[in-house]
Amino acid sequence: MTKLLRLVAIAAGLAVAALPARAQDDAATLAAAEDLFDLIGETMIDQLVALAVEQTWPVFESGLPPEIDAETSRLLRKELSAGLREYALQSLAAGPAIYARHFTEEDLRGLIAFYGTPLGMRLLETQAEISLAISELILTTVEAAAEDLIRRLGTILGERGYF
Repeated sequence: MTKLLRLVAIAAGLAVAALPARAQDDAATLAAAEDLFDLIGETMIDQLVALAVEQTWPVFESGLPPEIDAETSRLLRKELSAGLREYALQSLAAGPAIYARHFTEEDLRGLIAFYGTPLGMRLLETQAEISLAISELILTTVEAAAEDLIRRLGTILGERGYF
């Protein structure tokens, strides 16, 4: 679960860092951001929770006593999903203010129009999975390159007399 949360945090951080920063705290912009979250918030959370459960359940389940019956296992998985969704929805309350800082009211109304289309809904329904796949690819690539990067950084330090 920690790896998934780390990947989600990295993906969210990359997505937010890529957005142009704009100070848009006025009431109309915040209202537009709230409208956007009314449209996309629960679907976004449902996608993230489904991925989190899919990623963490095998680890959790492997720690259960072997005599756990299928119905108990099903109930535990259902409760894990419900709990993650509940906590994620609580955190979603801060979402509109974050969007309002990065987008104008016009931008937000455009996003609302886009997410109201079939393509927008399709993107929304797949975005968490896409972001996770890209984040995993980036992490795998960076982890594989870590030895090379350490060597390259060490070379610079060595050339400058620090080693």
